[in-house]
Amino acid sequence: MTELLQHPLLSLLTFLLGLLVGHRTALWRDMRKEFNEAAEPVRAWLLQEHARPSAYRHGPGIVEIDKLVQRMHFWRRKGFLAAWQRQQQARAQALQQDHAGGAFYADTTAIKAAVAECLDYTKRW
Repeated sequence: MTELLQHPLLSLLTFLLGLLVGHRTALWRDMRKEFNEAAEPVRAWLLQEHARPSAYRHGPGIVEIDKLVQRMHFWRRKGFLAAWQRQQQARAQALQQDHAGGAFYADTTAIKAAVAECLDYTKRW
């Protein structure tokens, strides 16, 4: 048994296996970090909007959304983009104007539901 453990081929194989596992875990750590950094500003805005939707608060730009989508897993991208579109549509449908020309949301329940759906995609890894 000790002869087998001291065999150079076994040592080389375990070294290469350790190298591969270490490399993959480092890549996964970097991917999680990049996603969390991209999701942070979007999630902060979504949390504010979920608490109190405002017609005057500007959301994240297309660049921030694209950066977040590019760092998502491919199987989550389509779902997030659909949820984001529903959130934008809910905002457009609820937007009204008062007699003085100010904008406000008449009913925020659809907006809050759509924002909550987007929040599910921006949780930290």
